[in-house]
Amino acid sequence: MASASPVDTLPIDVWHHIFKFAYTDGGFIGATLSRISRSFRAVSAPYRFHSVRLSNIKGIEKFLAAYEAALADAAASSTDPPRVRHLLFTFLPGEVDMIILEGSFHMRDWHSWQMAKIDWNTRFVARVTRLFELVASHLETFAVLQCPEVVLPFVRCPRFPALRELTLLHEDALFVYTPKKAYSWMEPKDADFFGSGTPPTYEELAASPLFPALERLHLARGYWGPTLPLWDAVAPRLTHLRISGADVLAGLPLWDALSGKPQAFSDLVALVVQPKLKGAETGVDETQAEPLEAIVERLRQVETERPSLDAILVPAVIASPDVDGLRDWTEWLIKEWTARAVGERGPWVTKESEKRL
Repeated sequence: MASASPVDTLPIDVWHHIFKFAYTDGGFIGATLSRISRSFRAVSAPYRFHSVRLSNIKGIEKFLAAYEAALADAAASSTDPPRVRHLLFTFLPGEVDMIILEGSFHMRDWHSWQMAKIDWNTRFVARVTRLFELVASHLETFAVLQCPEVVLPFVRCPRFPALRELTLLHEDALFVYTPKKAYSWMEPKDADFFGSGTPPTYEELAASPLFPALERLHLARGYWGPTLPLWDAVAPRLTHLRISGADVLAGLPLWDALSGKPQAFSDLVALVVQPKLKGAETGVDETQAEPLEAIVERLRQVETERPSLDAILVPAVIASPDVDGLRDWTEWLIKEWTARAVGERGPWVTKESEKRL
């Protein structure tokens, strides 16, 4: 007598709950379990791409081929199509398929790098545009982790009607652009933004927000000042904002926007700020005392002017000498992205060490 299929050991709805919580590692578990048997593959098919991690253009191309084939199979069999609910970009050293210039380099190396980056940007825009067309409608969480050496170019995005949480490391140029921001001198320029077309203005974003349902935005280890005002239009329903690795100067546009008339981020109920300090690993040096006090004072001012806003100061992060702590940041943010995918509180948890002002 033939042994029972693993699918027969539990009701289908129980398997669906298991898949929802198991397929949160970026795709490896989904791909592995789909090979167990045909029946198991059929039952798990709607969840195979539940969470997806992409780190380079080649990976995006492979994913697009597999995902479009899965959508076609679902359509042909009249079954539920697979949906991407959680997406993670890790365009980081050792993973990204673009040359990284390190240390001192000759000018001809820079020219060669620029030519390669122009080609890379063009291919990235084309592939990611298609990716967003396929996944935007059902995506719930999205984390974009990148390194300063390979800035992701702007992509004109469709609306993400279901996205409720977004995490950005280092840059937000993938989604918003302003000529007021001083972008890296190394980055090549293109009048057509490598095929994306001219980025929308604040007024255009306000008329048709990219993230109409976004509630939680986490900005980590970057300079967000010039583009932060645009996010009021991009995500009009934002309720939670966290800025990790913040300094008082980078936060000035935020303080001004929150205290202005009319007030930006009108639905905001929680503001979490984690200052970035330079100094010894064991503490804060004297040169950092005044900036930290300035951040605290600004938070108190905002909370006074907006009684419904809960301002939380998280213990400061000390800048690491190892590539400014890039590895530590990425490991932490990947962990938090995974936690949020299964409903945990992630970076929004309040601990005793955190200070309500």
